[in-house]
Amino acid sequence: SISLDKKKVKRLTRNAGVINEFAVSPDGRWVVGSENIDVDYSYDHRTRPVQRLLDLESGEIREIFTEPFLDPSRFVWAHDGMGFYCRKAMASDSTEDYVSISHLWYFDMTRESLEPVTSIWKRGLGMGGGYHVAGDGILVTIADGSRNRLAFITRTSKGFSKRYVESPSSLQVRMQAARPGGKRIVYMISDASTIPMVMTAELSRRELKGERELIKLNSAAKSRILVQSKIVTWRGARGDDVEGILYYPHNYEEGKQYPLMVSLHGGPAGADLDFFSERWSNYPHVLRGRGIAVLQVNYLGSGNFVLEWVESIKGHYYEYEVPDILYGVDMLVEKGLADPDRLGIMGWSNGSILAIAACLESDRFKVLCAGAGDVNWISDYGNCAFGAGFDNAYFGGPPWE
Repeated sequence: SISLDKKKVKRLTRNAGVINEFAVSPDGRWVVGSENIDVDYSYDHRTRPVQRLLDLESGEIREIFTEPFLDPSRFVWAHDGMGFYCRKAMASDSTEDYVSISHLWYFDMTRESLEPVTSIWKRGLGMGGGYHVAGDGILVTIADGSRNRLAFITRTSKGFSKRYVESPSSLQVRMQAARPGGKRIVYMISDASTIPMVMTAELSRRELKGERELIKLNSAAKSRILVQSKIVTWRGARGDDVEGILYYPHNYEEGKQYPLMVSLHGGPAGADLDFFSERWSNYPHVLRGRGIAVLQVNYLGSGNFVLEWVESIKGHYYEYEVPDILYGVDMLVEKGLADPDRLGIMGWSNGSILAIAACLESDRFKVLCAGAGDVNWISDYGNCAFGAGFDNAYFGGPPWE
């Protein structure tokens, strides 16, 4: 702690490891934190961090969450300070949660018990929005495949009450901040074809009241022509419905064939969402501005779906993802949108791995743009920052096994 008036520093803990995160209770009495006691945890995902509760009045520190294989993170205190929320990875095998989805939990300080909050939603917490304490509850981003939903959750004597919150617009809502103890929130609205706008509103039952633009950003970019995009589906490797996002080329004419670029996300438990994204590794709007259609694929193993979908490629790496991708291309060729003689594929990290694999599987692609992809898994195991954790989870062990 640092005294701002006296300019004095007081050390509060004598931890041997590295503190990953901490959160202070609203009344300033308690601190919950997580300490990484093994520098190799990110590499092999074996020795889990330790969570501790610090009483700032007495100085007492004690470990909580001592149950094996329990590793909650991202602590956020409830407004009344009677407990805190956290996320916890969930997998079919609790001893191996490298491949998992996350759910929200609540730690009751009085009972010292951990209670599930979002277990009713099979897809768990959504990517990108997180959760924010607001009013007498918490706003939570819920996974819904290629989209997210926003829900407001309050704690009652009978458990947790949940209701969805909708924006007056039809756009996706991505939470940014909330006023502690109040109902004013700040968020972004967007979809894959709309540049995000920073909005504010009052949280009222199931709606956002008095929505208005809070900060005007990207005015120059908004003058650019952003054309249509939509979520599309097709049958994948196992007969499941695979979701993707299709970006139509500039000046699109129905019935005309266009060059197609397949753009693949990493992870593999990442996901391409119906939310504007343009960056150095992923630039669908640049491509479609040049007359190219773009297809993003949420192949088997992608996040923001049910646990079975995310875990499905364990022991089946390449076997399901690559056909999911190729079948999506087939679908657009059959519809007459994609020109079979002008196909490209690109990706970063796991997206690059799959782009390379698709080029080995098929000779249809004329262009490959691969970044940080793998062609040598033995080298990956020894050199990648998460090599052992990844290989053990997806391939069932190290290369010599």
